[in-house]
Amino acid sequence: GLDITLDAATPSIIALFNETPGQIVIEVSPANAAAVKSAFAGLPITELGSATASHARLSVTHGEKTILNEDIAELKALWKGGLARWY
Repeated sequence: GLDITLDAATPSIIALFNETPGQIVIEVSPANAAAVKSAFAGLPITELGSATASHARLSVTHGEKTILNEDIAELKALWKGGLARWY
């Protein structure tokens, strides 16, 4: 599963959907986190959350509010199937 925590100081809609050409998302093992932060020293970097084996859900919180807590397999099925079942 994934536990994502968005910065409460940024409106959730911006934190979720503010994509620009200069932004990237990378996955890093905890053992390499310090080295990655060092490599990007001086640049804005935000840790979004962590992967976990304790559940198979995508959990997104913004401040104290949970805005998404869904089973990853169900989300994948929706993503792969698109809107076909509604048409």
